[in-house]
Amino acid sequence: MADSYIDNGDGTYAIEKDITCRQSSVTKAGLQLEIDAITANIATLTARKAVLEADLAAINAL
Repeated sequence: MADSYIDNGDGTYAIEKDITCRQSSVTKAGLQLEIDAITANIATLTARKAVLEADLAAINAL
């Protein structure tokens, strides 16, 4: 699986993931690892969102 990095032109990059795979290479354990990784990413992003919302609230209170 190859990732493509796309320059957004503003100093940031988008990552395009190639998730194409052969049917024979998909296993229950492999899918569970992907689910676990996504779940961890969601938890991280949710925590980061809470921090950013708190920062915004503090700025708005000024």
